[in-house]
Amino acid sequence: MIPTHIFSNQQPLPSHPWFQDGKKRIILGAGELCYRKDFRTLIQAFSILIRTVNDLMLIILGRGRDKANLLSFAKKVGVKSRVSLPGFIENPYPFMAHSALFAHTSRWEGLGFVLLEALAMGTPCVATDCPHGPREILDNGRYGALIPVGDPHSLAQAMETSLAERPTPEQLKEAARPYEVKSATKAYLHAMGLE
Repeated sequence: MIPTHIFSNQQPLPSHPWFQDGKKRIILGAGELCYRKDFRTLIQAFSILIRTVNDLMLIILGRGRDKANLLSFAKKVGVKSRVSLPGFIENPYPFMAHSALFAHTSRWEGLGFVLLEALAMGTPCVATDCPHGPREILDNGRYGALIPVGDPHSLAQAMETSLAERPTPEQLKEAARPYEVKSATKAYLHAMGLE
């Protein structure tokens, strides 16, 4: 469940240098650096996207055993200088709030809480239509594009469209509101017949 204050708190600018100069737009990913999160597809999609949209950088927050492989792949597809893997960040909300787009590329999920957090920040999102979570969270694509798992070309196209046709932050926050502490608690109590 998402704390209520997250929806309205102003987030400071992250100390990462790519946010500081204000000249680049950031695509953000977050999660364990592992096969399930499929950041390789995100890096490949990013390499396709920057052929036509060249003011972008990619930051992936998290740690995991695939870090070296992901950096090697970024080098192979020619985007290593535009990809940053800063590791685990205790408070990812400033990164989410100041990114142009959040990309969720999991092969499967339990819920996809990080997607909810990005929406609560008012950040546009794209996500794989993986089992389970993104389709429900994004209301069948109403709040963000759903793309096939492991398809970098569809992901690149969805990211380009999402960057050009940004919904308002309030519209995006609406998608996360059912998961806010008060709303989720009320729904739980109702489902249990206690309210």
